[in-house]
Amino acid sequence: TMIKAPIAVGTTWSANNNNAGRYTIMAVNESVSTPAGNFSNCVRMRSYTTDPGSGGTSELQIWVARGVGPVKMSGLSDATIGGVTMRVETSILLKSKTF
Repeated sequence: TMIKAPIAVGTTWSANNNNAGRYTIMAVNESVSTPAGNFSNCVRMRSYTTDPGSGGTSELQIWVARGVGPVKMSGLSDATIGGVTMRVETSILLKSKTF
C-alpha cells in the first residue's frame, strides 16, 4: 500500500472500501538494519486487517525506507479453520537491493 499524507504519526487510512484493512503511521524517523544494509528515516506503520469470511485478523508492523520501499515487516496473524484457531508469527527482512 502507498503511504498516505501527511506523513506524520497518527495518520490513518483504509486499505480498501470496506474498512477490512487499516493502516496507521506509528513513527517517522526510525532506523532499521537488515541483511541488505542499514536504513535511516524509515516510516513505521501498523497494518491491521480482518478477513470478513473467516474472521481472521492480521497485525503487521511495516518499515518503509524512502526510495526503497518496505525493508522490514513483522507481526501476527490469527485464523480459525474448522474450529481450530492458529496464530502465525511473521518476520520479513530485505535481503538485498540493486538500484
